[in-house]
Amino acid sequence: VKSSDNRVVYPALMGNKLGFIQYGTGTAEITVTATVEPLSRSRSFTLSINAENQPQDCELTLSAKITNPKCRGGEDGKIELTVSGGTEPYYYKWSTGRTSDGLYNVGAGSYSVLVMDESGCTAEQSFEVSEPVALEISETLTPSTCGGSNGKIEVSVSGGNAPYSYSWKNITETASSLENISAGSYEVTVTDGNSCKQTKTISLADQGAATIAQKTINPSKCNEATGSVEVSVSGGTAPLNYEWSDSASVANNLYRPKLYAGEYNLRVVDSKNCTSILSVQVPLIPLRQPKLALVSYDDTLKHNIVVWQKENTDDIDQYYIYREIDSLGNYDKIDSLNYSEISVYVDETAQHKKQAYRYEISAMNSCMESPVSKEFKTINLQRKVEDDGAVQLWWNAYEGCEYVSYSLYRVTENGSEFMLNLPANKFKYTDEQPKEGTIGYYILIHLSEKIDVSQLLKAQNEPSAYDYIISTIAYIRNDIEKESIGILSCNAVVYSKDKSIIISNAVGNNVFVFDVEGKLVAQRQNVDSAEIPVQTAGVYVVIVGKNVFKVFVE
Repeated sequence: VKSSDNRVVYPALMGNKLGFIQYGTGTAEITVTATVEPLSRSRSFTLSINAENQPQDCELTLSAKITNPKCRGGEDGKIELTVSGGTEPYYYKWSTGRTSDGLYNVGAGSYSVLVMDESGCTAEQSFEVSEPVALEISETLTPSTCGGSNGKIEVSVSGGNAPYSYSWKNITETASSLENISAGSYEVTVTDGNSCKQTKTISLADQGAATIAQKTINPSKCNEATGSVEVSVSGGTAPLNYEWSDSASVANNLYRPKLYAGEYNLRVVDSKNCTSILSVQVPLIPLRQPKLALVSYDDTLKHNIVVWQKENTDDIDQYYIYREIDSLGNYDKIDSLNYSEISVYVDETAQHKKQAYRYEISAMNSCMESPVSKEFKTINLQRKVEDDGAVQLWWNAYEGCEYVSYSLYRVTENGSEFMLNLPANKFKYTDEQPKEGTIGYYILIHLSEKIDVSQLLKAQNEPSAYDYIISTIAYIRNDIEKESIGILSCNAVVYSKDKSIIISNAVGNNVFVFDVEGKLVAQRQNVDSAEIPVQTAGVYVVIVGKNVFKVFVE
């Protein structure tokens, strides 16, 4: 979904629902394109949106310092934005979903940003991040005589940034050519002036030797022999002798099934002792990039949580959880969770009261790590109580999914209650006359789709576990820090006692209990209170209605 002018209206696609955020006055064309996989057919239609608003005399000027990636395909580029004019503070929305004043660790491409100042003035601009031409290695071959060592390989390089340096595998030579060599497979690595590397395997054959051609290669799963290689051989003087580097028992086979990932060399020698070599690489099937479902503050656990749904696969051993450590887009691995565990990570070290945090995850097995997921950012709500009793609230934008509004709730001694909805481009609110008994506030975003971590990805979403995101709680009285504020009208209390899970005040909700492997161990219908015995000690996930609790049973 695209808008012809985001300064007028910004479209937000929330699952299968389309919403709009008004930024200014005017008309914008909204284009919605639906693509049906795998046919890749699409149709578009347009809507004219007339956003009515009072015109404002304002002007914002955007400029940026762009640092391009050092290497082709690299993701170390950055855009550092400078804004002048208008009224600070400025609010940012990048096409990537980021809401900071810069983009970091990005690859080549076009990136747009929408900037809004305190008075509602907006500006939009696109910036281009470029990358160098790819390093390419080409070779000139001088075949050796049959059985001799008088062959030669000369390589030349294009692209990248000079100067270039060369290294040959298992050979001390550092020049761009090899001389006086016999038929065989040779691997060269070229490093350019930006420390970018490119590696190529070159096969040198004897003059008049058979020609080996690669037909098909199928990748292999991690630690499983599911790959295959098929080659063809032509020329040479019969009879031909085939020798595979990994096994003599398959010497004459030109089709090799049931292969592990790795390098395989086929050596063909004809009756005149003329040799040719082909080196083939059976690649690993890569792990897919995982997707976060949400990050949020959890009022029951009193910590940030990171939530995702697991793929239905046996290829993943565990997930790595990463947290941003600075404003430059750098992340540290903070923990890991086994695939068998419930895919909810509780971040007990984040200082959630002081700041919002960005998170990423990756999938891992014994062979590789997947690309990291798209980053998500929590909401940190801050407050200031004025002398006249008014409460000023401000917060950061949530990152990770599209939404058009926030719901603002107040917290009282009796739980929480809805106050009002605010558009997604607002980040401040003043409660001029707080209701008597108010002790705090929080921001909530309703998700368009329910997230059930007890089910595998694409499974049915029952029972529902998460369908909202909340901010940290901004208490206005320092002497109050309730155990739970009862978000979404659920004031259930869940704890363990004598190898049982005790549930009270469940107000007629359904209850589900899962172990750490995600297996359902108990369920109750229409529960007000219950005592559920469990067989073994450990951590259990208890779902009461739409609320999730983690309980440790000794």
